[in-house]
Amino acid sequence: EYTDLLNCEDQILQEVYKKKHLTSIRNHINELKNKNYQDYLGDKKAEFIMMFIPNEAAYIYAMQIDHNLWQEAYDSRVLIISPTHLISVLRLVEQLWQHDRQTRNAIEIATESGKMYDKLVGFIEDLKLIEKSISSAHNAYDKAINKLYLGKGNLISRAEKLKEMGAKASKSLPQ
Repeated sequence: EYTDLLNCEDQILQEVYKKKHLTSIRNHINELKNKNYQDYLGDKKAEFIMMFIPNEAAYIYAMQIDHNLWQEAYDSRVLIISPTHLISVLRLVEQLWQHDRQTRNAIEIATESGKMYDKLVGFIEDLKLIEKSISSAHNAYDKAINKLYLGKGNLISRAEKLKEMGAKASKSLPQ
């Protein structure tokens, strides 16, 4: 339609070709809108699909004829792209995806960090229990040693007294 429009000198036919040009673009927008390509990216989802018009002049002319065309496409989740904008838009999309990956990595790092922190808290609690158990065992050991030979009336002093009184034993206690 655009080529016909350029080659036409009749003003009435030019109006017909203008309408056909816009209708062709709108039909393509609706076709893309209805196919929902944005939703077919697996677990990732795109907000928009790009519609490339390979002829810069055809793109500009369509925008001049209907100033609302770009907004209509946008509202249909379709971005109309011309050759002038193609590389910059693709680079922008690449940067957005990279930023998205970095954001997802940061979220995953934060999640894993939280899990590691919780595990560290549990480990410290376990160490405190071990310390308490060791302290309790050490206290029990001290009490046993006290009963064995340190405290008043300890078992060793009583055993030695019994030996002195004539208890028959074949062995002697170590010093």
